[in-house]
Amino acid sequence: MKHSRSEYHLIALDNDKFRQQEGSVLNQIVTVNEAQKQENRDRLSDLLDCSYFLFKNELSHTTLYESLLQLISRLDHSSKLPIFIQNCHKNANYNSTTSVTELLEATNDILEKNILKKIQQARVISIMSDEGTDINRHGNLCICIRYCDQTTGEPTETYVSLLHIKNKDAESIFNYIVTDLQQKNIDLTKTRFVAFDGAAVFSGIHNGVAAKFRALFNLAILFIHCRAHALQLAVISAADSIPDICKSLSTLKSLVNFINRSSVRLTLFEDIQSIFKNNHIKLIQPGDTRWLSNSLAVRSVVHSYQSLLATL
Repeated sequence: MKHSRSEYHLIALDNDKFRQQEGSVLNQIVTVNEAQKQENRDRLSDLLDCSYFLFKNELSHTTLYESLLQLISRLDHSSKLPIFIQNCHKNANYNSTTSVTELLEATNDILEKNILKKIQQARVISIMSDEGTDINRHGNLCICIRYCDQTTGEPTETYVSLLHIKNKDAESIFNYIVTDLQQKNIDLTKTRFVAFDGAAVFSGIHNGVAAKFRALFNLAILFIHCRAHALQLAVISAADSIPDICKSLSTLKSLVNFINRSSVRLTLFEDIQSIFKNNHIKLIQPGDTRWLSNSLAVRSVVHSYQSLLATL
């Protein structure tokens, strides 16, 4: 009884109660670590928001990312992001080109998984594809899928792949498309339509890409000729029968070539636009295989007509 009322015993009881309220050292460490983990996740979410803004608006993530972080840090009145970056190790502060590139790849992986999941859930699909040549004269093949979103019930068109190709014959293009989509676990037996341009490689009745899809996956697959391509062919055919239009387009091509193919004349044309305080307009080369090139070419000449006259 005497011991229970002693000063040392009472102090020990108070210390024990305090420890019970505070929890074990291990629990304290775990609690602090979990709080720190959540704080790190929140700050990484801020970094991802910044990088996604650049991706979404097609801005250069390799050159603008660090500057954007600095701006956001100055605007962050809570100072959480600046403190987070300051406390990071110098080799892991997440403001480098490597970090934003990794964020880009991670964003791409998540978006691609979500898109492919919706395509895989669709009952039927349509395949749209076209091949072309880039500025470096490398062959490219673009693949898009049209499907019905099982959640919203809305028809949806989505980009799936852009492939670099070496061969442009029907067999090679067919194999490129099939291999890529099968690697993405897309069931090609659900294909009901294929849409390409009217080139024989795609539309050939016996050996075209569309014919190969019918032969391998479903004889009921319908080939849809690209409407823009069909309309362009019709417009070109109609224009060829009108001499005035033919002469105008020929003159337009000659005029654009005369300016653009001479560095001296092109520089003079740009300087004159500056003197007239006009917006610098680039003359567009018209072409039969580009849907809007003729109208864009005419528009560029009309908008820079005064400068063109002075240049000539």
